[in-house]
Amino acid sequence: MVVIRRAGMGFLSLVIVVGTVFLGTMTASADVLADAQAELATLEQAAGKAADEYAAAELELTAEQAKLDSIQADIKAKKEALEVSRSQLSIVVLQQYQDRGASSTAAILGSGSSEMLSQIVTYQMVQDTTAAIIQNYQLEQGQLADLQKSEQDTVDAMAAKKAEMSTAKAELDKKVEQAKTLVASLTAAQQAALAHARTAAAAAADAAGSRPAGASPSVPTASSNRYTYGYCTWYAFNRRVQLGLPVGTMWGNAVSWAWAATQEGYLVDHTPAVGAIIQNGGGLGHVAIVEAVNGNGTITISEMNGPAGWNVIGYRTITNPGAFNYIH
Repeated sequence: MVVIRRAGMGFLSLVIVVGTVFLGTMTASADVLADAQAELATLEQAAGKAADEYAAAELELTAEQAKLDSIQADIKAKKEALEVSRSQLSIVVLQQYQDRGASSTAAILGSGSSEMLSQIVTYQMVQDTTAAIIQNYQLEQGQLADLQKSEQDTVDAMAAKKAEMSTAKAELDKKVEQAKTLVASLTAAQQAALAHARTAAAAAADAAGSRPAGASPSVPTASSNRYTYGYCTWYAFNRRVQLGLPVGTMWGNAVSWAWAATQEGYLVDHTPAVGAIIQNGGGLGHVAIVEAVNGNGTITISEMNGPAGWNVIGYRTITNPGAFNYIH
């Protein structure tokens, strides 16, 4: 914890005790928050994967349904063709008997045995042809029915898979929302703890008489932003106001912000927290706002006049957060 003072050792001991107790609490809560954020990231990744698999299953099911529709159309066409063939054969057979009539039967009976045999053979051939056509029709119909059943079984299996994945996706979505709620709750608790620490630090500083007269961590209005437009200090001031967090109005260049903040009773340490001002002191310095403390030990910041350029809000991931100051 950064402590800048001009009072006696009694005040220094008081601030160190307050800061040490608070940092112990904040470290524990930060660990819980980091674990919750890591769990949320894992759940969101799993939910995304489940959504992709669900979409792929829907596409596969659509393809299977199209194949089934095509087979059903083929079955209908084959049935109609076979029905036409059978009808035509029946007409031929009927016409043959009508043409012959009773006289044909008498002629057959009155004719020689060779002619009678020929007529019987012809009749038998017609009967055999008819039977063959019917048998072929039934065979094809059975094969198509089997194929249709196989396709329907596939569609049923795909539908069952879709329903199963839909249920799993819904459960994952529910867990994601629960994790988001937990992260939001922990973040709010962390911010409340920070506010309490600021109040305690300010009270300790007031009691020791080490703070400038009238200095107190309070949330200003955006209209009171006195920093240069488009620069990191101007953005950090506005972002803190948006978050409902206090920030100084006359802290100068970014390089002096950590020192100025401690003079006004702010807690300044090396532990990142959502909403805290991250500060380094090289050159004119640079300040930004911590937007997220990630489960892998990194943090996400928002800033202006950084790599994105002047008067442009940019976002970065910081992989060595412990190397910076944080104004809470």
